[in-house]
Amino acid sequence: MAVSITGRKYRYFIFSQKQYQERTDAENKLGRRYVPGKVMVHGVYKDFTEISTSPSNSRYADGKLVAEGYLDELKYIMNKSEWRTR
Repeated sequence: MAVSITGRKYRYFIFSQKQYQERTDAENKLGRRYVPGKVMVHGVYKDFTEISTSPSNSRYADGKLVAEGYLDELKYIMNKSEWRTR
């Protein structure tokens, strides 16, 4: 269920190696760097590539569930793209 009776949003954080590689390749072609999102799990930040309303709703078959819970209870950093600098 995406939204509970109280209006809190329950979400699933998923990491897909294939999605990560596709995003990295696409961003590299544009001169940018893809940085996956991070969600705190047991005191350690873990990478994620997608936030979903259902654990089976991932567009990629290799998607692994990293974390789940109410958005207001989880610490997470959204994914981003940044310009490569050297």
